[in-house]
Amino acid sequence: MNCEGNASGFADKIGRLSAIAANTTRGANDGNVLAGYEYNGAAMFVAENYPQPGVKLDLYGGTSGTYGGFDRFGRIAEQRWRTGGTDKDRFTYGHDYNSNRTYRQNEVARAANKKLDELYANDSLNRLTGFKRGHLASGEIATGGDRVKGQTWGLSQTGNWSTFGEDADGDGTNDLDQTRKHNKANEIYDATDAIGQGQGQTAWVDPVHDSHGNMTSVPRPWSPASAMTCIYDAWNRMVEAKIGNTTIQRNHFDGLNRREWYGVVGMVRGRSWCAGCDWASRRHCAANP
Repeated sequence: MNCEGNASGFADKIGRLSAIAANTTRGANDGNVLAGYEYNGAAMFVAENYPQPGVKLDLYGGTSGTYGGFDRFGRIAEQRWRTGGTDKDRFTYGHDYNSNRTYRQNEVARAANKKLDELYANDSLNRLTGFKRGHLASGEIATGGDRVKGQTWGLSQTGNWSTFGEDADGDGTNDLDQTRKHNKANEIYDATDAIGQGQGQTAWVDPVHDSHGNMTSVPRPWSPASAMTCIYDAWNRMVEAKIGNTTIQRNHFDGLNRREWYGVVGMVRGRSWCAGCDWASRRHCAANP
């Protein structure tokens, strides 16, 4: 693949990427182009076009002198992925005075009566403290049918989660209420009970850290009351996960710390990187590694 500007155009002269092509041809209109990029006169990215699937991200909007995808402060206000004149994905966003995102509205999902809007809350230090998913109406995602999920975070002065709550079904009552304690290295730790649960809720196993801060024992995602073991190499990269003496995942990294492949029970997934284009990958699967 080639990551280049247009050889006969202004983008190449100023070293600005205008296209990614399958061979040495250049230019956003060439048949070998996999992705083309457009900018305005202030070098602001305004469009991304994928000719082969026929999908385009349009932040311009088609009206001269205005950009429908940005607000007056240059923040993303609307993001539209289109095929022809049809929206495949369309999101609108709101921000507060500190440019924190306050909501994301999924317009395509709303048209299909799907509740995938999101509402965010931030504290005075611009840290995320609340999240709701569902149908946004009048600046709120209310319980009683509009909300499908919610989460809240209580943050310490150093940004650690001192509390965490999750409303898994959107009824307004947390299905998970946790308190968390941390040591001076900001690791989840307490001699007796680092993670506390709400009454009647399943207790999570406390994590364990090594001297480098890596978690060597963590709650299993599917069964947090039980632990699994994580093993790291000399570069603090997790190379193995085990339950007891049984390995459930292995990871392998190259010299640039990119994960080349990983194997889980019954399957291996690989990734090959091309020289000079480390964003490109090829994946393959095989049973019973």
